Formats: sequence, C-alpha cells, structure tokens
Amino acid sequence: MAYVDGKVSFPDRRGQQPEIGEIWEVEIAGQNPKGTVNFLRMVRKVEMVEWSWSDKLGSRSRRPACLVITRKGDIYRFTGSDIEGVVKVVNSNYVKQGKWSHTTFHCISPEGTKIYSWSQSWGEGLFWPQASWEEAIAEIQNAAPQAKAQAVENVIRENWPHAAGKFDENRAAMHAFAGVEGPMEWTWNDGLASRSRRPACLIITPQGDVYRFEGGDIEGVVKVTKEDYEKNGKWSNSTYHCVSPSGSIIYSWRQSWEEGLFWPQASWEEAITEVQQEAPQAKPEAIEAIIREHWSRAAEKFDENRAAMQAFS
Repeated sequence: MAYVDGKVSFPDRRGQQPEIGEIWEVEIAGQNPKGTVNFLRMVRKVEMVEWSWSDKLGSRSRRPACLVITRKGDIYRFTGSDIEGVVKVVNSNYVKQGKWSHTTFHCISPEGTKIYSWSQSWGEGLFWPQASWEEAIAEIQNAAPQAKAQAVENVIRENWPHAAGKFDENRAAMHAFAGVEGPMEWTWNDGLASRSRRPACLIITPQGDVYRFEGGDIEGVVKVTKEDYEKNGKWSNSTYHCVSPSGSIIYSWRQSWEEGLFWPQASWEEAITEVQQEAPQAKPEAIEAIIREHWSRAAEKFDENRAAMQAFS
C-alpha cells in the first residue's frame, strides 16, 4: 500500500507486483467507483545509489555543506536527516573528538542522483566565494549537469542569504554599469612588490573624473564583486574583482624604485601628463584634486616647484 495524490493506492492486480522495500515509478491506472482509492501501474523500478557524507570540520575550522541534486534537477541541502523521496539515511557513525567531533551519514538515493559536497573557501571562509549567480550556477552544473539554474538560486537563497544578497548586488551593478559595450570587468591586487613598494590604483570615469580605489565600492564608479585573500605574512594580499561602467580606465602603479614615491614627477604638469597618457579623458583639475586628497606631500612639492618657476620667470 502507498499514498498517491493523498489517496490510498494499491498495485493493479493484473500488473507487476513490487516486493517489500522496493521503490517504483508508477502511473494511476484507475480508481474505485467512489474515487477514494487509486490502482497503480508499475512503470519502472528505481534502483538506489549508496553514498556517504561527513559533517567534520576542515582545516581552519572550515564547515562542510552538501547538496543533493535529483535526476530531474531539483536541489536539496542535506544536513543529516531523511528527505522524502530524495535521501534515506541508512545509518550514521558518530565520532567524539572534541572540536573535531563529527558524524558520517550513510545514505541511499534514487539512481541518477548527484551529490555535491564542499567546504568553506580557504581564504575567505565562504561557502559561495563566486562573484555572480552565473558562476555559482556553473559551479554546481559542472558537477551535476542536470541541476536546474533556478533550483540552484533557490537553494542558495534559502540557506545562504548573505551570498544571495552579494549575487543580487553584483547583478544589479552589472546592469547599472552596462553601456553599449557592456560593463567593464577588471582586477587589482594590493600586494607589496620588491623592496616593499606599495601599490595604488586610480579609476578614471568616462567623464574624466578621478577616484582612488582602495578595495571598497564607490557608488556609480566601481562595484567589488569578489575578493580573493592570500595569507602570506608580510606579503599577504587581496585580489579584487570589480566591474565599472564601460569606458572607465584603470591606472595602477607602485612606488618608485629609488625614492619610494608614488609621485616622483617634478611638477603638476608632469604628474597630470603621466595619468593622461593612460587615460586621455582625465580632467587636469580632477588629477590635482585626487593628489591633494591622498598624497599631500606630493602636492606640497608640486606647489613649491610651481611657485619657484613663477618666481624665476
């Protein structure tokens, strides 16, 4: 006996009869005169696949997660309990080990089921370090091609709302920055170079305005979609994956080799020319303003040299 569509159901006596414990795909072949009981036609016996999953922490206390993707592409998060029609936990083995205590779950699922198991990312400790919905969906579909894109999005929204929020923000930024040629994607790394020379980054908008990028969003100018952090002592660094409006230009450089200066030029004119060679649309007054805001000593040097040139003219 089984329940189909909320009604007591029995195999049609004229057809194949399932053994106890077997799982079959069925069709309703008929009903009793009152329509309260279904008679079922056995269509296909469902074979089961065995698999196991452990909830043990990884190195750096990174937590694990597990998704179960059905043959039809629906997705469920497995956390150790039965999921009707999707997962049956046959048995579980618990190991008591302090912080590292864990349980291994031995399960069965219908044939065609795919299991996607992973742990938080090494650098950021994120379950979803990807930058976009598209990247997250591709990650799952690489392991389980049958996974429905909408099912991936739904399971992330239900179980990892912060990741969903990030993907939504990045999607909105991509749409907002999309021009005729689409938004511009770019990366920048804040790691030190030889002699511990620090990097710097300017964003020049299509209109010629200039902003210093230091790793955070700038409304209407740059959206950081992803940050990859590498822990390496003094040489620890982050790589920022960004999008900006099409037509933006990125000017990135490091302190000079000899003097360790961001602006080794002798004058405002030389500094402005340096930036405009990379970004011709950069407004001279915008370059001067950004240097005054972030590199006051360089601005003082340029002012002194300008005053000297005027005095000697």
